Amino acid sequence: MARPDFTVMTRYGARPLGSDFFSASVGIRLPLWAGRKQRKLAEAARADADEAREAVAETRAELAAEVETIAAEVRRGEQHLRLLAEGVVPAARETAGASLRGYRAGQADFATVLAAQDALYRAELDAARATAEHLTHRVMQTQLLAPEVAPS
Repeated sequence: MARPDFTVMTRYGARPLGSDFFSASVGIRLPLWAGRKQRKLAEAARADADEAREAVAETRAELAAEVETIAAEVRRGEQHLRLLAEGVVPAARETAGASLRGYRAGQADFATVLAAQDALYRAELDAARATAEHLTHRVMQTQLLAPEVAPS
């Protein structure tokens, strides 16, 4: 903090009339009053460093939580897509086909066919929306886990 400052100095000078000179000096500076200032500066630097460490730790915790949240969203999206692709959309497609066959056979009215087609359309729309949301979460996950690339 408040340490003495030692100096050693030598100088040589050439004068135009041949009277060159050489001088040497040794000095020591004792920080009687400067020590207080240096101590305050050192304490302020330590406080700044502690704040920076806390900010880094907080940011790391936030990023870890965000990575975990996105990973959970990716898993949920995969399950939702699987349910839609393997269950809901095929069932709606079968219902629409069955209602059309029933209409052709005269066993169902046209409103039933329209309702079944509407349900199929909504199921496919839900699947498309879920796919887009899932892909968005996958991109976010990739961006969070990718190493940072320096600009060229």
